[in-house]
Amino acid sequence: MLKVRSKRFSLLMALVFAFTMVFPWGAAFAADYDSNVPVVDDDKIQDLETVTVQLDPGEVSEGARLTMRLPSDFEFVDKDGNAMTQADWSKTSVAGGVYQYGTNGTDGIKNIISVPENYRGDTNALWGAGMLEIKKLADNEIQLTVAGTPDPGADGYFSFKLGAVYVDEGFDGDIEMTLDGTGGFDDGTLTVGRVTGGEVDIDVIDAPNFGDDTSADDPVVIRFKEDRAGGLADGEDESIKLVLPDGFEWANVSAKAVESPLSKAEGYVADAEDLIGDVVDNDIFTAIKNSDDEAEFDTAKSDALTELSNEYTAAGALGTLSGDRAQTALEKAYDAVDDVEYSDIQTKATTYGVESIWGENPFENGAELYVDGDELIIDTSSFDGTNEDSCFEIRVGIKVEDETDAETGDVIAKVKGETTCTQSEIVVGTYGDYDVTMETGDVPTIYAGQLEQIIADVKVNESVAGSMTEGRSLLLTLPAGAKWGQDADMDEDDDNKASLEYVGLVGDDGRTAKWRVNGESSNDAGELKLGDMEVMVEPGFEGDLVAEVGGTMPVDVDEITLAKVVPAVKVSAEKVDGLIIGRDAQDVGDITITEAADGLIKDGEDLVIDLPRGVAFTGEPEVTVTEGDLEIDDVSIKDDDSDEDNLLVIGINDASAEASTIVISGIQYSLDRTVAEGDIKVSVKGSAVNEVNDEDAVKDEIPTEEWDARDIDEDGDDEGLVFPQKEDAAVVVNASVGTPAPTDQKLTTTITLGDNGSYISDGRIMVQLRDAATALGVEPQNIFWDNATKSATFVKGERVVQITVGDPQVKLNGTALPTDKGAEIKDGRTFVSLSAAGVALNAVTAWDNDTKTATLTVK
Repeated sequence: MLKVRSKRFSLLMALVFAFTMVFPWGAAFAADYDSNVPVVDDDKIQDLETVTVQLDPGEVSEGARLTMRLPSDFEFVDKDGNAMTQADWSKTSVAGGVYQYGTNGTDGIKNIISVPENYRGDTNALWGAGMLEIKKLADNEIQLTVAGTPDPGADGYFSFKLGAVYVDEGFDGDIEMTLDGTGGFDDGTLTVGRVTGGEVDIDVIDAPNFGDDTSADDPVVIRFKEDRAGGLADGEDESIKLVLPDGFEWANVSAKAVESPLSKAEGYVADAEDLIGDVVDNDIFTAIKNSDDEAEFDTAKSDALTELSNEYTAAGALGTLSGDRAQTALEKAYDAVDDVEYSDIQTKATTYGVESIWGENPFENGAELYVDGDELIIDTSSFDGTNEDSCFEIRVGIKVEDETDAETGDVIAKVKGETTCTQSEIVVGTYGDYDVTMETGDVPTIYAGQLEQIIADVKVNESVAGSMTEGRSLLLTLPAGAKWGQDADMDEDDDNKASLEYVGLVGDDGRTAKWRVNGESSNDAGELKLGDMEVMVEPGFEGDLVAEVGGTMPVDVDEITLAKVVPAVKVSAEKVDGLIIGRDAQDVGDITITEAADGLIKDGEDLVIDLPRGVAFTGEPEVTVTEGDLEIDDVSIKDDDSDEDNLLVIGINDASAEASTIVISGIQYSLDRTVAEGDIKVSVKGSAVNEVNDEDAVKDEIPTEEWDARDIDEDGDDEGLVFPQKEDAAVVVNASVGTPAPTDQKLTTTITLGDNGSYISDGRIMVQLRDAATALGVEPQNIFWDNATKSATFVKGERVVQITVGDPQVKLNGTALPTDKGAEIKDGRTFVSLSAAGVALNAVTAWDNDTKTATLTVK
C-alpha cells in the first residue's frame, strides 16, 4: 500500500485549514492564494477551483442560507455549454456514500455540490436526502439552503466543484466568488481562478559545450511550460521563434516524438495535478534521467518513489472524489517509475525531436516545428491551442556555420514570436571555450604545525572535450610557510581518455607540485578530481591556504583556496602590569592553552613554555587539565642555551580524545636587570604541538629520499625539521615591565645653574649623575654605578645607556655615540654633561643665558 507526503497541501485541504484561521467565528471560506489557484483563459468553459466548507458541531441549523456568486457574465454551464437551469440544480444522486446536488450522476454536469456520508471518521451533519436545497438566482449565482435539521453534535462538510464555468470574454485577473451567508454561514470572498494572457516559461535543461557542431549524443534540450491551457499562442506562423547569434545555425529537427522511459509516469502525475493541484516536484524525474551511474540512479529512483508514495497518501487524506481519482493516477505513476531500470536511461535519445512531459503535445494536434537557418520556429497556424496546461521539450542541435563570426563563450538565443514568454533570451550552449575550469569542494580546516593535513579536493573540468592537450602541465604552488606532503599522497585521476599524472615537486622548497596531461578526451569533456592530498604548514600560520595555479594548461583561475589554517592550540593569558627589573618572585597572570581539536597535543612529546632572555621561572607553577581527557606526565623547569630557568617543560602522557584545555597557574617570574620595559612575550612550542619540527615524526611521514625536494636537512642541528626557523605555535603576553609612558607624553625638566652643585665646564652645564637621570625620566631603580670602571648605566624602556668618567662617548645599547663632553668627578661626586646624557635618550636641551637655566625635554 502506498503511503504519504504532506510537504504541500492540495487546495482542498488548504481551504479546510484556512477556515479556522480566517473566520474563526463561524463557517469559513478561504483559498490557497499562492500556488493552487488555476490559471485559465477567457471566453472559454473552464474547470475552476473546488470550494470546500467545513462546519463545527452546531455551527448552522435549519434555515441557514449561503449565496455563492461568480463575477457578472460568468455562467455555470451544463455538458452542452448552456447555462444550468433550476431543473439542473434540483437534481440529486447518491454514489459511494456521497450525496450529490446538481447532477443525477449520468448527465455529464460538472458543477456539483458533494456531501459525503462521513467526515473525519464521524457522521456528516449535512448528509441525507433533502438536507440541502439549491436555488438558481442567476446564471452566475446560486443559493444553498439548509432545509433539514443537521445533527448538532457532528461536524458538517460539503464541497462545491466548479467543473464547468464559462469565463467572460475580456475578463482579466483573479476570479472571485462572493459568499453571502445567514444563520451561521459567514460572508466572504474566495479566489477560485485567475485569468492571464497566458505565458510560456522556457528553461534550457541541457546547454552543451561544443567546439565544432553539437553532437546528437549531447543535444540542446529546451523545455517549454505553459502557465495555463492555451498559453502557447495559437493560429500564429511564428508562435515562438528562437534566433541564434551570427555564425550559428540550428540543426534540422522534426516534431517526431522522442520517447522517455519516464514519459508515462510524468503523464500520470500531470493527471493527478489536474485533479488536486501541484503535488510532485518534477525534478525527481530529471534526477533519474541525469544519473551518471547506477548508484546515483538507484538513489534518484528511491527518492522519486518515496515522493510519489507520500503524495498518494496525502491525496487519500483529502476525503474527496478528486483525491481518490488522484490516488489512482499517482499509483500508476509509482508503478511506471518502479518499472524503469538503469539500462533504460543509459541510452539517451539521439534523434532530435520533441518529448511531451505532461499535458498535450501540440505537435500531435496541428502545431509544426521547423528550422530556418539561425531560427527555430514553432508554427501554430493550424493549431487551436491546448485544452490543459502542458509542457514539452525540444531536443535540437547547433551547427557552426561561420567560424569567423561565431564568438566563443555562451551562445545566447533571442526569444521572439507572438507567444508571451517569461524570457527574452536563453543560453543554449557554450562554444569554443577550450579551457579548463578549476574549483575546490568544501574547504576544510587544517592545523598549523601538523603533518598529514588533508586539503580540499581539486576539481579540474574541461569546458570542451580536448581542452587538456596531451603534454601540457598543471602547477600548484603553496604559499611560503607551507609544503606538500609525501609523494605517495599526491593524487592522480583520469576520465574519458584524459588523465592528470603526478610528475613530482618542482624546485627545492617543497611548495610546487606538477601534474602532466596524458591522453585527450573524446566526445565528452573530461571531469577530473585530485583528492586526499596532504600538506604541512609551519607553526603559527593562520588564514586561508591559497595556492598559485600555473603551468601550460589553460586554466580559468590564477589561484585557488585549498584550506583554512588555524593554530593547533589557542593560548590566552591574564596580564599583570608593572613588573620591576632586578626583582625575584613576582606574580604574573595565568596562561590557558586550548586545543583546536582533539589529539593535536601529541602524546609522548613535550609541550614547552619559553620565556624571553632575562626572565626566569621562580619555582614550578601548577599545571592542570581543566577540560577534556588529555593526560600530563612530568612538569619541570629547565635551562635554555643561556643557562636560565626560562623553560617550563610539560610532558604529555596520553593525547586527548576530546579537545582539552591546560591552565598554568601560580606563575612567578624573576627578572634580571637586562630586561627592557614593555610586554613579556611567552612562546608556546615543543614537539607536542609542532610535529613538523619533530625529527622522528617527520621521518615516519616523509621518506628521507624526498627530504631534499622539500628543503629538509639530512644532518646537522636542523636534521629532520621541516620549518627550523619557525618554532612558536603561539605567543602570549601575561605580564609587562614598568609603566611605559604614552607615546605622545613628554617630560620637561628645568635645572638652574648652581642647583645641587651644578656648574659650567667647557661651556657645558654639569649636573650630578642622579639629577641627570631623573631629568631624563629614568626610574631610580634603573640607575646603576660601577665604581671599578667609574661608569654609570641608565635603563629606560628598550634603551640601555652607559656613561664613563673621562670618556666623551656615550654607549647606547652597546653602540658608541660621540658627545661634546665626558663625565667628571668633583668633590668626590660624579657629574655628567646634561646634553651628553640626553643624546642617547632622545632629549632636547635649551639654555636660557639670562636666567642661567637649562630646560630638558624628553619624549
